[in-house]
Amino acid sequence: MTKFNCFVIGEDYKLVQNYSPLGKRKVNLFANIILLPVLMWLFSTFLMSYMVLGNSFTVSVLLALFFGLIIFIIERSIVMVENTPWIFWFRIGLGITVSILGAIAIDEVIFKADIDQKMQEYKTEFVSNQGQKVATEFSASIESQQAIVNQKYGIWQQRLDEANDEMKGRNGGSGNIGRGEIAEANLTMAKDAENNYDAENNKLAEMLTKQNSTIENAKSQAISNFQMHSLLQRIKAMYSLVISDLAVFIVYSLFTLFVFFIEFLVILFKKFSPESSDEYIQRMQQEMLKQRADKVFKDSAQFYSSEMSSAHYNNAQHLLRSHQASILN
Repeated sequence: MTKFNCFVIGEDYKLVQNYSPLGKRKVNLFANIILLPVLMWLFSTFLMSYMVLGNSFTVSVLLALFFGLIIFIIERSIVMVENTPWIFWFRIGLGITVSILGAIAIDEVIFKADIDQKMQEYKTEFVSNQGQKVATEFSASIESQQAIVNQKYGIWQQRLDEANDEMKGRNGGSGNIGRGEIAEANLTMAKDAENNYDAENNKLAEMLTKQNSTIENAKSQAISNFQMHSLLQRIKAMYSLVISDLAVFIVYSLFTLFVFFIEFLVILFKKFSPESSDEYIQRMQQEMLKQRADKVFKDSAQFYSSEMSSAHYNNAQHLLRSHQASILN
């Protein structure tokens, strides 16, 4: 098990074999806190892909392995890298980013039923808006045609009233009771007005039929186009639930904090865990090697400055290079 844990944290197993019991426990501890977020990402990614986004089993497994590997590399790098202020704050920013993404994945799985219900509301609203959009496009022409129909209906009724008044001998007509020539002429005009009204009314009915048909087609198309598994829409639905409902907000906050702390375990243990004796020995060895290397470079620089750069040494080298051997020497 220790050999596997050494692989997880990127440590040399042969070196760890000589560690003290405390040092070995620390290796195992870091391996466990690395595997915890990795396993969480594996399962949450698979469940989110398979159950929430509706991907196939194979695709979900591949996505889970991919993201699990990325998180493993990130967490492993955090353990392996040396502590510096810049690296620490970089870890904080990275941890916050990863924890937020991880919380979204976990929450999408946990609140799937509630989000599905919210998505259904979005779908109903989307379909209704598409139908309303089509109705708005037809509204101007239908209102215009309705005005024409009302006008034709008024003319028709006016012609009928005139014919009735003429046949009853009322004021404004010829005064003859019955269907005389004038009454017949009025009835003919009333019939023509009725025909005009029927023609315009039929046009209105056709326009309304076309409008209703277009609205139904738009709604059907909207139903087909709406994606219940859209990730961005589901995230929007989740945060809409969080904002609108206090109970959902509390539960969401608890799960988010849980994921946040899991993601920050590696950073916290790396920063604040006490140094083991084995780590102290390795650090002292590194400092000794560094001091020895600094001394070697320093001595080399002194030798160069005292010997290689002296005027006598340079003059002797010049004489040797310029001197030519002959039989007289």
